Amino acid sequence: MSFDASDAIGEKVRFVIAEHLGCAKTSVTHEARLREDLRADSFDVIELLLELEEKFATTVDERLANTFRTVADVIAYMARRVNEVPPSRAPASRRSVGLESTRRNVL
Repeated sequence: MSFDASDAIGEKVRFVIAEHLGCAKTSVTHEARLREDLRADSFDVIELLLELEEKFATTVDERLANTFRTVADVIAYMARRVNEVPPSRAPASRRSVGLESTRRNVL
């Protein structure tokens, strides 16, 4: 079994969850439910997402906090966020229209 970037992301997420919630890393399995098994409340999950945002140098939509049920949900979300191409590095065809061009169209 090879160790790839997604494994590293998963391990880092599991470490941050264990550290943030003050629980044993062995209890932070992919199947562990954030609220029921790890005793995280809504505020804990939002704080956790903010911490992950900092650790992974990416942005996280905190409005999604209630959609995460398991550790695997958080890992999958962070893997997607980390692997997204930032708009400044995306090919011109993938870049979004800037505010300035939108403003010209409105005026």
